[in-house]
Amino acid sequence: MSIIDRANPVIATGQTVLLVEDEPLLQRRLVRALSELGFQEQDIQVASTVARALEAMAQRRFSMAFIDLALPDGSGIELIARMRLHHPQARIVVGSAWSSAASVLAALRAGATGYVHKERDDAEVREVLGSALRGGATIDPMMAREILRTCTPGGEGAEVAVALDALDRKLLALTAEGCSHREIGAQLQISREEMEQRVRQIYLKLHRAADA
Repeated sequence: MSIIDRANPVIATGQTVLLVEDEPLLQRRLVRALSELGFQEQDIQVASTVARALEAMAQRRFSMAFIDLALPDGSGIELIARMRLHHPQARIVVGSAWSSAASVLAALRAGATGYVHKERDDAEVREVLGSALRGGATIDPMMAREILRTCTPGGEGAEVAVALDALDRKLLALTAEGCSHREIGAQLQISREEMEQRVRQIYLKLHRAADA
């Protein structure tokens, strides 16, 4: 089960978001979700290609971005790195397909601070975006397993194992087992908000390890 806050609404007053997605249907879904979180129409800029996104980034500042990993004219991962360089404070959520755990991990290492599967329903998409607005992040069993796999000493990506502390690894292990946020909170004695913050810190550790 994902660590997601279903009860804490978010108001995105005064914030701007860059939405980089080439599928019109998903564009509409994301614009609707962002509007429900409090974004005004003029604060949502939509780009369907890497080139258009780079133009938008050069013209205005963004506090948040949603970036599709598979774009028609380039890699979303490269765009994440550019966003992180020029808009270092922006919270970056990536969109991915169900089967792309490795791609999502690469995006997190590039500087993304959250992700959402395109196949999720509108409510869960909104909740993931809301968590990012609060400065947190969500995670599901698939990604928890992927991070644990690549952080195993002696295995692929073993260098990031040094950055993960005991609480990080326990949270990932419980999530990988499919524990609910309530079960994880009870075992670790932390609130849902603390879980979201901890997950975001795990993602930032992955990014710092990749940059080292």
